Amino acid sequence: MSPDAVGSGEEAPEPMDPGGTPDESDAAVPAGLSPDQPPPSEQDAFAAPRASLHPALEPSGEHVAHSAIGSLLGGVLVWGGVGLLLDHWLQTGRVLTAVGIVVGFLTGFFIVYVRFGRDE
Repeated sequence: MSPDAVGSGEEAPEPMDPGGTPDESDAAVPAGLSPDQPPPSEQDAFAAPRASLHPALEPSGEHVAHSAIGSLLGGVLVWGGVGLLLDHWLQTGRVLTAVGIVVGFLTGFFIVYVRFGRDE
């Protein structure tokens, strides 16, 4: 520190690290990314490769079947229930209940196809 800096109230500059000046390789890299990966804004949030799953986390055939049956039944029950409520509210008999069951089955089938039926 120079004698002028002590009396003037200015702070002394921080000493530089032994590596010298920072360059691009010292730039902050977000956690979980390596410097050669594109930033998160350029990555597709839904494009996680299935090969990256740990073998213990890979679903077995029984779990896939239970999930598929649950999706089909859940769709029928939810949309059938919505149709039942609309039938009760609008006093239309059971017409909207039947429409809700069909919509629920189609929605559940679509979900099963998207999750398990497409080739990767």
